[in-house]
Amino acid sequence: MKAKILFIILAVTIILTACTQSTTSNNQQTINLTYTPVTAKQLKEGQPKENWIKEKSIYFEKLNNQIDCTVHLYQEKNTGIVEQGVNCVYAFLEHEGKFYEIGSVSNYSIEDVSINLIDRTFDGVKEIEIIGNMGTSYSEMKVIGYNQETWTALLVMGSPLFADLNDDGIEELTAVSTGSLPSFVNIYRWQDDKFEKVSITEITNNDYANLYNKEGNWIIESGKFENDKLQKFYYKYDNDKLIEINNKNI
Repeated sequence: MKAKILFIILAVTIILTACTQSTTSNNQQTINLTYTPVTAKQLKEGQPKENWIKEKSIYFEKLNNQIDCTVHLYQEKNTGIVEQGVNCVYAFLEHEGKFYEIGSVSNYSIEDVSINLIDRTFDGVKEIEIIGNMGTSYSEMKVIGYNQETWTALLVMGSPLFADLNDDGIEELTAVSTGSLPSFVNIYRWQDDKFEKVSITEITNNDYANLYNKEGNWIIESGKFENDKLQKFYYKYDNDKLIEINNKNI
């Protein structure tokens, strides 16, 4: 009889333990990310002002994976002073004899501007990617593409960071705050014929978000104040989902 009772107690203990473990696992949220489209803007034809100085021209020849064009960089003046707003840099794109306005690409100097060709839309044709500093802790990236005889700014975004968030060998495009408060993290993707983005702060219904790398793993932290206490949550990004992780494992 005693042996039977002990067996029943042991069985109940095992069941309760299993239920507890299942509940603990299920309490860890999985959030499906909902993206919103980013509005693209067609480049308009235009000319630099007569008194502007052309400092640099970068020619991209016509190849199978890129469009023949030239990017010109102009300055209102060149004082030699590296200070915000002193040597603003403007970019124009030249194609088949026409000039198109890209706009301001740096508030500092020509040397501050990075221009590269890279396929951000995964269609086999490289876009023009321009990055420059617009403020003390703020950089801006423009992605310029060519489609159906029009040049378009497919994406204009601030504070870009490229990171392989889910360790699949492909870097995700993110925007992270670099001094602004509350801190934020946005994740971008190319979907069909446009860029889309999701705000981690909004999707988690929190007040802030941070992205950092710990021992080779990218961690997304998001949190908010409740009853004067800061509640923190930690996530891993995986294929357009956020999977909550235990802070003990961080």
